[in-house]
Amino acid sequence: MKLLNYLIVILITISSTAFGQKVINQEIKMPSEGKSNVYITRSGAGVLLNFRVYDGEKFISKIPSGNYVIYETEPGEHIFWAASENRDYVKANLEAGKTYVIDIEGKMGLVLAAVNLNPLDPTNKKDQTKFYRAIKNNSELAYESNSVDSEEKAENVAKAMSKYNELAAKNSSKIKTLSASQNFENANKPQK
Repeated sequence: MKLLNYLIVILITISSTAFGQKVINQEIKMPSEGKSNVYITRSGAGVLLNFRVYDGEKFISKIPSGNYVIYETEPGEHIFWAASENRDYVKANLEAGKTYVIDIEGKMGLVLAAVNLNPLDPTNKKDQTKFYRAIKNNSELAYESNSVDSEEKAENVAKAMSKYNELAAKNSSKIKTLSASQNFENANKPQK
């Protein structure tokens, strides 16, 4: 009986050590040579909705709650946007060999959830924490290069890009900016 109690104590100790440790350091995938990575994470309301995210006219993915996508692309200027009840835009300037993060935040809308794109800043602790939690708690979706294949989608893309050009012409504050310096080196838990 003492041997059984001793074994139970050892098993509990081992399992609490193995499973009870907090993840503090999380590596991120670095892009291929000459490319840039953009992690597109998901947070906020609209848990049942899959927000569609685009790079200009290129469809990237539908991103359901609890998931993220790693999008490898060419460096340079990009227009990222997402659609739901509304459209939201981020103008990005990406450097080769760097990794960036854009969070798709669902918000309460009139009928569906509205979408808000937020470029994350690696110098901001709240943004560091948001990225850390997204990688720790969510699943990566496999990115597959997709194209807009239906007239309806092509029409939606054309309207979205027209609206972007209209906002850009007015220097609208509705277009957020992701600068080349806003790159992440890891998804580590921020230090207090």
